[in-house]
Amino acid sequence: MYHKVEEVKFKNNLMKYVDEQPLPNDFADWLNKYPFKDYFYMFFRIEGKGKNKKYIGACQHCKTEGISLKSIKNGNYGICPICHKKVRFRNEKYSKSFYNKNYIAIIQSADSKDTFVLRKFLVLKHNNYLNTEYSDYEMERCYFTYNVQDSFRIKFWYRLYNGEWTFGYYKNMSYTLPNIVWTYYKNLDCLLYDDFKYSCLKQVSKEIPIEVYSYLDRYKTFPQLEYFAKLKMFKFIESIMIYGSYQLHFSRNKVQEILGLNGDYYRFALKLYKTLDYETLRGIKFLQAYKIPATRANLRLSLQLENLMYNKENIFIFLKLGFNAISKYLKESRCDINDYFDYLRNCVELKYNLEDTAVIKPKDFIKAHDEAYKRVQYLSNKDIYEKANKVFKKLQKLEFADKTLAMVVPKEAFDLINEGNNLHHCVGSYIKRVAKNESMIFFVRKQENLMESYFTLEIDPKNLKIVQCRGLHNVSADDKILNFVYRWKKERLNKLKVE
Repeated sequence: MYHKVEEVKFKNNLMKYVDEQPLPNDFADWLNKYPFKDYFYMFFRIEGKGKNKKYIGACQHCKTEGISLKSIKNGNYGICPICHKKVRFRNEKYSKSFYNKNYIAIIQSADSKDTFVLRKFLVLKHNNYLNTEYSDYEMERCYFTYNVQDSFRIKFWYRLYNGEWTFGYYKNMSYTLPNIVWTYYKNLDCLLYDDFKYSCLKQVSKEIPIEVYSYLDRYKTFPQLEYFAKLKMFKFIESIMIYGSYQLHFSRNKVQEILGLNGDYYRFALKLYKTLDYETLRGIKFLQAYKIPATRANLRLSLQLENLMYNKENIFIFLKLGFNAISKYLKESRCDINDYFDYLRNCVELKYNLEDTAVIKPKDFIKAHDEAYKRVQYLSNKDIYEKANKVFKKLQKLEFADKTLAMVVPKEAFDLINEGNNLHHCVGSYIKRVAKNESMIFFVRKQENLMESYFTLEIDPKNLKIVQCRGLHNVSADDKILNFVYRWKKERLNKLKVE
């Protein structure tokens, strides 16, 4: 337990000393260049309409106004044509005044040659159109000393809502801080003891957010981090910091041996140095394991395949067809790999013969997929589906049409599933309600295309009242649709009650 006397010593000496330390002179410039590098805006306004519509921008980075822009969308990222800085587009009408927030850290001396403090700040960037200002609030101080035996000895202090500092975690703290933050890199030489002389700490801190003492601790165990830093594999260093070294062979001294790659696969990984992370490495290892050519297209597919290699059926199909055949089939049939393995799972459940090429490579994939899915659903809910089908059969006489619209009765329960998928609403879940006579479902279609979903109508079978009539993404029906529905109700549905 932390002793009160030592706590008083900290507050009276080290804390007071740090209070008097100024922030670096180039603090604001560093914030712009690193932690807030993706927080510059291109404010724009729209002038004119139709063919005369123009987008006029003002860049917060270079302060240039009156920039002619092509068609853009609020919230998207782009490049300023003047200063070539990455900017985010923001429509002036939404607000010219707002703020962004970020957490940053600065390492400073703590009144002792061997004691340092990592000061963690909440920084707000106040945007007032093209003008920006920063404000900061210090929230954490991490005092640490280093010795060869114990590595880092760390004491955490947190700032409470009233401005007071408390040692360790405080049960009534109203905030939590991220561990990995952007760290001011220009004064990190003070930490480069002999043990860390080649740690590349400054280079890494310039490129990615880190937790300084955690990075140095990791470097002590895996000094080969230096190799990845010199190869500019900073994204990969992030993976090592987060997940450790479970995929790597740090007992080796060559990068390709550490990664477990060889030949073309290692050279391919080096080309991807900016984006290489653990997931990408798994994909490349998958290519290597099955001797698949190392290309970006193959890597994208391998990442999906690698995630799907969790059951014996998938592995069997992969080994039977081979990577190239699967890749070619997916391309020719225009199907998603996840849909393909969903289809295979349904085939297994239906006990289809997976040795049959016609089963695992159907000519019409969409049709085969839908039929397999329907059959699985039918077998799982046989009684309910049969009852719903009987209801729909009785309602066929209620079909109705005029010159532009038609009221169509579903032929079977699966039609509700298709309708829900086409219009992105939940009518597919109504099958059980139809079977129990708690709901009646009809399809409003255009006469010119009776097969295309348009609007879905629900009727209460108890009183024959309209419950809802919904189109794509649950949009409500307009007057034209409703007038047709009321006419159909009068001429067809109400007679059902009389009969």
